[in-house]
Amino acid sequence: MLVVVQLIKTRWTVPLGQRPPQLCQGTPERLSVMPLPPNGFVQGAVLHHAEFDETNAYTRPTRANLRTYSDLRHLYHNGLGLRLNTIPQLEVLLRLPEQTISTSLMQLAIGEWGQLSYKTRFGLEREATYTKYVFNITYRAYLDPFVFMRGSPQHTIHLPLEQTP
Repeated sequence: MLVVVQLIKTRWTVPLGQRPPQLCQGTPERLSVMPLPPNGFVQGAVLHHAEFDETNAYTRPTRANLRTYSDLRHLYHNGLGLRLNTIPQLEVLLRLPEQTISTSLMQLAIGEWGQLSYKTRFGLEREATYTKYVFNITYRAYLDPFVFMRGSPQHTIHLPLEQTP
């Protein structure tokens, strides 16, 4: 079995005192999982990471990579944790900044996929930086590069804005 995690991270800055615009509206919340690993066959987990920011007006990722992991315990990224249960189900856990324990957010059966998103705000003297994290997660028998492009997620969770001073 295979777990595929796609992280799409989008950053934008706003001068302090200004209301943050609804940026990120045009940035994707799901992408095809490319490039595929060399032989196309993977066991364990795949992390597809893409970042968007202001440098190119959010038109294409400023950073993108694909990593494979033989063990889920090694895949812990931006607070996201995964645990396989004996049912078999994939349990999706999240620990946001300033939290000491992870919270179980969703259970995925084989063939299902879910989407989890949250935003953070980091304020400096003259500007605030916002970051939007979108995790697309699936648990399946094989790697389908278009899994997140076909249909809608079976589970969707959007968490409120987390603020860091």
